[in-house]
Amino acid sequence: MEAESRLPWLLTALARRHSTSRPACDTVRGAAHIAFAVRDRLADELQAPPSLASLAIDLGLSRYQLLRAFRTTMGIPPYAWLAQHRVNRARALLESGLRPAEVAPLVGFADQAHLTRWFRRVLGVTPAAYRTSVSPTA
Repeated sequence: MEAESRLPWLLTALARRHSTSRPACDTVRGAAHIAFAVRDRLADELQAPPSLASLAIDLGLSRYQLLRAFRTTMGIPPYAWLAQHRVNRARALLESGLRPAEVAPLVGFADQAHLTRWFRRVLGVTPAAYRTSVSPTA
C-alpha cells in the first residue's frame, strides 16, 4: 500500500526533474510587458545600461522575477540580448563606413577588443572583416 501511494509522487517528481517544459505556475504575470519595457530601456541606454537591480526596482519586481519574465518572453537573459543588440547596432554603423575603433564606444563596448570578441561570438567574423565585406569598394 505504501509503495502504491508513493508511485504517483515518484512519477511526478521524476517528470518535474527531467521535463523540458516549465510548470505554468513559474510564469510572471505580464511577462511580455515587463520584457519589452526592459528591452526598450536597455536599447535606449546602450552606452551605460542600467543594472538588473535598478531595472527590477523601477518595475517593482525582484531580480529573479525580472529575469524570469525576460527569459520567458525573449528566450535569452537580458545581458545576452544587450550584447546581441550592441552587435546589431555595430553592424549598422560598420555598414555606414565607420571603423571598428569608432563604433565600439558608440554601442557601449569598452574598446575595440571588447567589440571584436562579442562581434566574433555573435556573427563569427571580426568587425574589420565584416566592414570589408560590406564596403562598396570591396
